[in-house]
Amino acid sequence: MVSKGYYLKRPIEKIFYGLSKIIYRYNAKKYFDFIVRGEENLPEESAIIVPNHCICFDGGLITTNIKKQIHYFVQYENVYDSKFKIFWWSTGQIPVKVDILFNRVASKRSEDYLERTKDYIGIFSEGPTKDLIDEGGKPIEIKDRIHYPSASFLAAKNNKKIIPIGLSVPGEFGEMLWSFRKEGVSKIDYIKEYGRRNKKIPYCINIGPPVSIKDCKSTGGKNKIRELTEIVKSELCRLTEENKRLF
Repeated sequence: MVSKGYYLKRPIEKIFYGLSKIIYRYNAKKYFDFIVRGEENLPEESAIIVPNHCICFDGGLITTNIKKQIHYFVQYENVYDSKFKIFWWSTGQIPVKVDILFNRVASKRSEDYLERTKDYIGIFSEGPTKDLIDEGGKPIEIKDRIHYPSASFLAAKNNKKIIPIGLSVPGEFGEMLWSFRKEGVSKIDYIKEYGRRNKKIPYCINIGPPVSIKDCKSTGGKNKIRELTEIVKSELCRLTEENKRLF
C-alpha cells in the first residue's frame, strides 16, 4: 500500500526538483567540466544508484547529469533537519538517521518510488562524509572505507538493480576541498576561487554496469547481502581507478 500523502506530494516534488536542477546545472557548469562515461548502463526502469563520495556536492553534481529524478538518502541530523529542510522535502529527498540500523520510514518511501515510478534512489553507502577523512583531514581511500549494506538490502527486497557510479576530481583539488577550513570563506567560495585560477574543474562521472542480488554466489540472505555490498565496493574502486587516467 502506498504511503499516505504520496499522490499529493508527488507533483510538488516534480516541480521543485525540475526547477532546482535547472538552477544547479546553470551554476555548476560555470566551475566544473563534466566528463560522463557509461550512460548506456543507466536502466529505463527504477533502480538504486550508489556513488562514492568525492567532494561535498556530489549529489547535486550527479543530478545535473542524469535525466531521471533521484531521491537521495540524506542524513537527518544537521543536514535534512536544517535551514534547508524545505528544500530536501520539496525535492523528494529521503531523511535517514545514522544511529538507526533500519530506517523504516526511509525504506517505505524508497519502495513507493521504486514500485510506482521510474525514478532512482541514491545511496552513498560509505556513510556520513565526516567518516571519510582521516585525522589529518585527508580523504580515506575508497578501498579502506566502510561500505554499509543499505543499498543491498533495498535492492534485494525490491528486486532492483544497483548502478555503481565512480566519481573523481583531480587529486589536489579533492584533498584541498576535504580538508578546507578557512574562517569566513565557504567551500563554494573556495570552488569559485579555484575555478578562476585553474579554469574549469574536471569532474568525472563513470557509470558502471548494473549489479544485483542475482550476481551473488553465496547462499543465505545475509551472506548474499554482504557479497553484493562487496561487489558494489569493488566496482566503485575499479571505476574510480579508471578515472585517474583522465587527469
